[in-house]
Amino acid sequence: MTANPYDTLPGFAALRTKFMSILEERQAQIAAHTMDAWNAETPAAKAASLASARAILHKVAGTAGTFGLRDVGAAAFACERMIDTHLDDPASDDLSCPPEILIEIDDFVSCCEPYLVAA
Repeated sequence: MTANPYDTLPGFAALRTKFMSILEERQAQIAAHTMDAWNAETPAAKAASLASARAILHKVAGTAGTFGLRDVGAAAFACERMIDTHLDDPASDDLSCPPEILIEIDDFVSCCEPYLVAA
């Protein structure tokens, strides 16, 4: 993990351990919501699944850096931004979930893996 100025704070190691556990859960939730969007039969279902993934990504993007996982936070933010762009596009109502979002989510999941294995 990246050197972190918070590492010396009392109780920080326990918080990091908890975050890593939550990250693993959130990683699975994000992947599930993204696959739900990919398989959705209606634009509303697609948008709802992507919005759910985006909300979780937002949480990860906001906290990962605190625990020294800046690359994970950046990857989550990139996914969040891509989903926002897609959902804000009026033409996206008629489109399926773009493969670019799946690729970006896959990159996020891959970025998390070394940290989760080491935890």
